[in-house]
Amino acid sequence: MLFRSIFLTTSGSNLTWTVPSDWSNNNKIELIGAGGGGRAGSTAGARGGGGGAYVAGTVTGLTPGGSVTYRVGAGGSGGVAAGTSGADGGDTFFNRTGGSANTCADTVSLCAKGGTGATSASAGGVGGAVASNKPANVGFAGGNGGNGSNTGDTSGGGGGAAGPNGIGRNGGAGQAAAPGAGGGGGANGGAVGSAGSGNGGAGGNNFRGANGGAGAINTTNTLATAGTNGGGGGGGSATTTNSSIRAGANGGGNGGIWTSTHASDGVTPSVVSIGPGGGGGGGGATTGVGTGSAGGNGGTYGGGGGGAYQNAGSGGQGVIVITYVSQSRYRQLF
Repeated sequence: MLFRSIFLTTSGSNLTWTVPSDWSNNNKIELIGAGGGGRAGSTAGARGGGGGAYVAGTVTGLTPGGSVTYRVGAGGSGGVAAGTSGADGGDTFFNRTGGSANTCADTVSLCAKGGTGATSASAGGVGGAVASNKPANVGFAGGNGGNGSNTGDTSGGGGGAAGPNGIGRNGGAGQAAAPGAGGGGGANGGAVGSAGSGNGGAGGNNFRGANGGAGAINTTNTLATAGTNGGGGGGGSATTTNSSIRAGANGGGNGGIWTSTHASDGVTPSVVSIGPGGGGGGGGATTGVGTGSAGGNGGTYGGGGGGAYQNAGSGGQGVIVITYVSQSRYRQLF
C-alpha cells in the first residue's frame, strides 16, 4: 500500500508518537481542536459550546524511529448545576518543540484551536478561531454555540466542528416564550442548526446535505434524534406531561471523512472511518424556570455541547489524522 493513514485519538497532553520506519516527507497532517461544553442556565436558557477548528499541513524533518510530542484536546465538560459554565475544549497540536502551555501558544508545527465553553445565555461558546491556529489563518473555524432564550428555559445547540470541506456551522438558538431548543450545528461545511419553536429545532446537515437529527415534537411526544456522520443533534422540547422529550440529542460523530489503514504504530493494519462531529442539540423546557432538561453532547470529533438548564452537553474531543507515502513501498514501486 503506497499511502498509509493513522489516527491519534487518545486525548491528553505531553503524549509521544514514534515516527514509523517507512516515514517520508510526503505527508499531510490534519488536526481538529476539541469542542467546548454547553452552559447550564440559571434564570434562563443557556448557550451551546463552540466547535473545534481544523488545520492541515506538511511536516518535514522528522526522523524514522524518533519521537514527536503531540496533544489531542479533551472535550470541554458541560455545566451540571444551574448557573455553571461549560469548560473550554482543548487545543490539538502536533510536533511541539518548545513551550509548556499545552495550547497553540507553544512552539508547534501545527495546532487546531479548541472551541470555548459557553459562559452565559448571551455570551461564550465561540468556535475555535482560525486566526489562533498554527499556522495562523490556515484551515477553517469551528461553529459558534447557539444562544439561549432570556425569557424561558430553552437553550442553544452546540457548534459543529470544522473539517477539510469547510467551517463548522453555528448551533440554533433557543426560542423565547416557547418550549423548543436549538439544534446543533452541522460539521465540516454543513448547515446551521435550526432555531427552536413550539418544537425542537432540527440539527444542521453535514456537508453532503444530510444526517442532521430531528427536533423533538410536542404534539406527538416524539424524542429528538441524534445526528449522524457529522450532522447536528436535534433540539429538545417539552410538554407539561412528558418531561422525557426535553433532552437535546447528541451531535453526529465519525463522519466518514477519513479511513485509516494502520494503527498508530504504522505497522498493525486497522481500518476505521472517522470525521468531524456535529454540535449537540440544546435542552428544551416547559413553562417556568427550572424545568429544562439535558443538552446533547458534541459529536466526535470536535463538536460543541448543547446548552441546558442543567446537565448541559459536553464537547467532543479533538483528533489528529496522519497520512503519508510509505518510503519502503515507494522504493519497491520505483
